[in-house]
Amino acid sequence: MVSRSDNTICKAKKFEKLRDESYKIPPTKCVICNGSTSFYHYGISACNGCKQFFRRVIVSGKVYKCRSIPGRCNINGRNKCKYCRFFKCLELGMDPKSIKNITESSNIHDLTTKALCLKNSHSSFQEGIIIPRQLSTETIDSVTKILHHLCNLENKFKNIRESSYNPSELFSEDINYWLCKKSVFSENMSYKKPSNWPLTTIPFKHNILNCSIEEYEEEHKNFKFPFKSWRPFDLCLIIDYLKTQPFFHNLNREEQKCLFMNTGLAVRLLIDSYYAYEKNFPYIVYPDGFCPILFHEKPQPLEIDVHVNSLKPIKRLQLRKEEFCLLKIILFLSGNFSSFTESSLEVIRIEKEFYSSTLLSFLQKEYGDIKGAARFTEIMMLIQSIFMTVEKVKELYLLVNFAKSRVKKDLSLNYGKPILDIFCK
Repeated sequence: MVSRSDNTICKAKKFEKLRDESYKIPPTKCVICNGSTSFYHYGISACNGCKQFFRRVIVSGKVYKCRSIPGRCNINGRNKCKYCRFFKCLELGMDPKSIKNITESSNIHDLTTKALCLKNSHSSFQEGIIIPRQLSTETIDSVTKILHHLCNLENKFKNIRESSYNPSELFSEDINYWLCKKSVFSENMSYKKPSNWPLTTIPFKHNILNCSIEEYEEEHKNFKFPFKSWRPFDLCLIIDYLKTQPFFHNLNREEQKCLFMNTGLAVRLLIDSYYAYEKNFPYIVYPDGFCPILFHEKPQPLEIDVHVNSLKPIKRLQLRKEEFCLLKIILFLSGNFSSFTESSLEVIRIEKEFYSSTLLSFLQKEYGDIKGAARFTEIMMLIQSIFMTVEKVKELYLLVNFAKSRVKKDLSLNYGKPILDIFCK
């Protein structure tokens, strides 16, 4: 009998082989500056200019300052902000340890910490991230209670997600229905994990993104998808999670819908990435064993970006559960809410400041004032990285959808599941 750990090792080795094959498919665009490239450097699709820049910064150990709003400079023009360019390299997954002939990571760590501290002390912090005041020592017990509550709530979220619970017959309902429906978190139901999980993801030889109709029909003629419909399932569960948050009920129905449509995919990406990292997978894996990156023998570069590279910032930070739980709430509060009323915007502002303050206080308690502030900044920078990856998630969704409509000729953009309209926003 093959143990689960052996099975995981086999899958990881298989993935490494598939990834090596996929890297033979040259990329076309540098994810840092949008310039042309046909190579992968230090783990991501990057042009030679960005590769050399990243290497110079790491080797020299020099820390640059941003003279504008850190993290918000346009680095696609000729006069690139070196500070923002370097951090975009880190955010999108460039691995300093991949640089040859570099002494071990003390120089890398010092460089990153110094730069993050500079950013944290900058008078004009990046838009959408609030510098919270440090909580007093008298509030540590309160912070502990908040984290205890969020971690317990996350345990319930995880248990439901990894169980037999599957309201698939309701996926044809629209978002208004899910907003009005009683949250599954308020039910005293006990769901068990199916005994046949994890299932095996058997790859198709031909990728739907570039195969012919004949190739698709031949491979899929007897195929039945054995896995849970994770896209609508996760999104519905995320709405139910939102309904456990008091601030959510201070918004009107249209604002609730707007908040979900603006942040739901970002939160889902964080969930996918964190739980894959937690189980030490090198790619996104769902509880029933479905591995999107293994679905095709030769995945495309965009598939690798979405299902593999999205984990790199989480792995680099080695995100802890408490940090994940707080970041999850902060992500909900980091969307574009320009249509909100003034009172609702104030609700969002207060809540974001509160949870940001809680995160900073927790980190300074765990790591000390300076290192805690640096880690706080680094975690908050994940927000921009996640939203950038969400755009790739949407792009991949639309490409696969159009490819399916080409070979099946009878599909709508949301597959008859209105909640999937979020991918087309």
